[in-house]
Amino acid sequence: MLDFAPDVVGIASQPFWLHWREAEGKRRHAPDYFVRLADGRARVVDVRAEDNADERTAEAFAATERACSAVGWEFAHVGVPDPVFMANLRWLARYRHGRCGRESDGAERLMEVFRSG
Repeated sequence: MLDFAPDVVGIASQPFWLHWREAEGKRRHAPDYFVRLADGRARVVDVRAEDNADERTAEAFAATERACSAVGWEFAHVGVPDPVFMANLRWLARYRHGRCGRESDGAERLMEVFRSG
């Protein structure tokens, strides 16, 4: 979904490990994504279904949010998107391939017609 967000200019998957200590001992967490936005802001994103987020996961997300806040980054925990929506998005994503955007006289003529209103 980040590929289609107009304000996203960069994405890194599992960009770093965050390490911290708790009463029980050492903990670590690798967030799912680091996102650079067009206005320069940074956002760390974790994806987890609400019904699959136990207490340890919630603690890891809270620690990640605190670390992000300390360096001026945003943090977002997002749920899992609707499966039908994701299937459609994956299908549409295939059209990013170069073979789908060949320039031709017909394509240029269509662009001209649609630009004119």
